[in-house]
Amino acid sequence: MSFVVFFLFLSVQLNDSLPWKGTIVFGPKVRVDDADSVIKGHPAQHPHTILDEKTLTLYTVWEDDRHNTGAYEIFFARSTDTAKTWSRPNINLSNSPRINDQYPWLAVDSANIYVVWQSWRNNRWKVYFTKSTDGGKIWTTPDTIPGILIDNDQNSGINFGPQPKIVVDNRSNPDTTFIYLIWADGAGNNPTRIKLARSIDNGNSFVDLGIIDKNPGMVNRHPHIAVDDSGWIHCVWDRGTGGNNQDPHPWIGYNRSTNRGISFRTNDILVNDDFSEVYRGNPSVTYNPNNGNILVCWEDSRRAGGNANPDIWFSRMHRTDSLFAQNQRVNWWAPDTTVRYDNFRPVIRMDPMGVMVAAWHDDPEKDGSYGIHMAAYLDTIGRFSYSQALLNTYTGTTGANFGNAFYPPGLFVTMIDSITNFFLVWQDFFEDSTGGNIYSIRGWVVELLADIDVDNDSLDVKNDTINLYTQPAGPAYSPYAKGRFILANTSQFYNPDTIDGPSISRVDSLCFFSTWDTTFILGLPFALGVGQIAICTLAIVIPEGIAPGIHTGSVTIMGVDSLGGPTSEIFYFKLRGPEPRKSLDSLRVVPIPFKPHRNPDHDAIHFQGLPAGARVKIYDLAGALVFSATEDGDGHIKWAARVASGIYIYVVTAPDGDVKKGKLSVIR
Repeated sequence: MSFVVFFLFLSVQLNDSLPWKGTIVFGPKVRVDDADSVIKGHPAQHPHTILDEKTLTLYTVWEDDRHNTGAYEIFFARSTDTAKTWSRPNINLSNSPRINDQYPWLAVDSANIYVVWQSWRNNRWKVYFTKSTDGGKIWTTPDTIPGILIDNDQNSGINFGPQPKIVVDNRSNPDTTFIYLIWADGAGNNPTRIKLARSIDNGNSFVDLGIIDKNPGMVNRHPHIAVDDSGWIHCVWDRGTGGNNQDPHPWIGYNRSTNRGISFRTNDILVNDDFSEVYRGNPSVTYNPNNGNILVCWEDSRRAGGNANPDIWFSRMHRTDSLFAQNQRVNWWAPDTTVRYDNFRPVIRMDPMGVMVAAWHDDPEKDGSYGIHMAAYLDTIGRFSYSQALLNTYTGTTGANFGNAFYPPGLFVTMIDSITNFFLVWQDFFEDSTGGNIYSIRGWVVELLADIDVDNDSLDVKNDTINLYTQPAGPAYSPYAKGRFILANTSQFYNPDTIDGPSISRVDSLCFFSTWDTTFILGLPFALGVGQIAICTLAIVIPEGIAPGIHTGSVTIMGVDSLGGPTSEIFYFKLRGPEPRKSLDSLRVVPIPFKPHRNPDHDAIHFQGLPAGARVKIYDLAGALVFSATEDGDGHIKWAARVASGIYIYVVTAPDGDVKKGKLSVIR
């Protein structure tokens, strides 16, 4: 296989390179669609791509008029080998050769693939839905969204239908998969509004949750949606400043729901900080799970004025805040100072290390040859690198009115074996200069100096997972809440994951983050030399108020090599609880002494590891009862200890009659 080496990231200065040390290698462009190459001018466009990160399977849908009839159909393909090849034959999902089906969008969960698109029927747009339960081999018969009436007849250079987007949340609640559908709706022949629907039965039925924008009487269009790890829903769209559906001068609106779409904020939040009457729109939103930031990118003509030469602009806000940060321009390239040129249809994706990548179509040389450009954003410092052209991409000679010739490229950024990987899918005119085909490419970072691995099948790690078993609620970890693992700076003699490595550099500044805030790693060293190992202990406590059940999560360990380049490793954990213990043998009473005014972590005195129904009584030294409570199901009782400084006696009695006594010290 021949590769194109793309030296994007040779410089170690962040101001003119993306924030990785090393180089990016791109594999060859691979054709996704399998339309007859003899037929020229057949349009294949508007791809959307998603990666199932558990199986590393890529799924792509697009609209395709492979018979040149003027009516698009929706096609599907998948790649199980990281975009080296794509499934043949492509599957026709819509099977409606005389109907115009456009703008497909897909989502995946652990068992299903869901696809929606808009279909022009009887002079109105309908939204159709299909799903596969076997990885994309067999699909249900496409039909309109069950239980939902969608009304949209907009079909112009500014409005092009409902633009449906579908997203799956199967992480925030282990018992339920939530599917959300967002679209632009005529809403009873009023100016277009943004609506949301939800399914909790794998798409068999949907419930219309109503209008989510707080902009009545104004046109709202082009929605985009993201769901964070807590199940909060974040929506952005073109928020109109007037009631004319043809007005190209909206603002960028944002709203969120913290209760799975039942309600949204009473007022929208504006993302843009420039309110001049210029073209802007087509926002894309993503979420940084490392710090809770919401990140938004969009087209904006504020520099050029009017409707011409939009730039790509960006802003961010913490998910609990109500004001977006000062906007910044994304499409910087080395000679770019006051140059104005076309930039259209951005998409943004976040990798697990907190690095966001933006991709879009542009023609910075103004030579009538558009291509894909990329820039990276490091969320820890809040700035973008210079943008870089993705080699050998050719997305046409014109953007048409308002960039309508383009669609956001399919983009995914993820970590595979601790290596940052890029996957892009787009319409390319290299082979068919009049119609365009669907192509994909994979890029990955190479020549990193350091490689750290967790031995995935040693000590308490089995198949990359530590099982921490059953435990009660409470802030203290105990033997049953701990598991040991081996962390290695790999060498040629010990490299548990041979796909990458071995390391040739010392690893410094080792740290970690977890999907659970109450995660601890004991024995994590500050640094590891090449070939060195450390035996570390994972400890997790279940906070008070967590619903009982089986809980899972992940831990990512991060370090930097001798030149400051990143290296990381991820593993998983599983635990059940909170549940009471069988006896008082596991009783923990913390903290002793209790110093609420001297230690901010001292919120209460916790009795942890209690049997079901155990009773806790606390007396002062005079024998007066100052506190009494009974365990209520999670093996944990807390006492706020709003008493004077002094010594107190606790008595814990189990239902079987076993008793444990001890002293408490309160120091205020």
